[in-house]
Amino acid sequence: MDTPVLLRQVRDGDTDIQFHAAVLSATTTERPGAPRWTELTVYRLPVGDETEGPRGVYVVSKVGRSTVAHDPACPHARRHQMDEVGRGPWPGERVSCLTCQPNVLVLEPDTLLERTRYRVLRARTPADLAKVLMQGRPGDPMPVAITGIVAETIRQVRLADADFDQYCADTLEPARSHR
Repeated sequence: MDTPVLLRQVRDGDTDIQFHAAVLSATTTERPGAPRWTELTVYRLPVGDETEGPRGVYVVSKVGRSTVAHDPACPHARRHQMDEVGRGPWPGERVSCLTCQPNVLVLEPDTLLERTRYRVLRARTPADLAKVLMQGRPGDPMPVAITGIVAETIRQVRLADADFDQYCADTLEPARSHR
């Protein structure tokens, strides 16, 4: 992926962050009919006045999206991750929680909607980026089988970033072949 260093904007919680960077990877788990999905974008900031592509800090934007609606009494509704219908415009179709099954054709004002979650993670080195991408997975920081959105993100970043590709070739691939 050969993208220019441009002004980018991402959100971390409720805070918007702006920086100049190149996009190394943009992946999603979004599928038709799926009520929840994740979007990952990996950026690399330039260092100084470099001209051959960015070689600075990596920034990973992770966005969790949902179209699921809950009844206020639903045992699966975590209030800190929800908004009430009456608190703002909610474009798009909603799907009912399979447990509480609120009427999504006519949303009541106290219906709870799963909120979009925004998180920004930073990594100084290719090794740090590998750890960030594998965050939340049990066991080794780099298991033998990397699948899904993480595998696709790693594949795209390797194509776009020589430093990360070299790290993977030197560290990850030899570690897998010894198992």
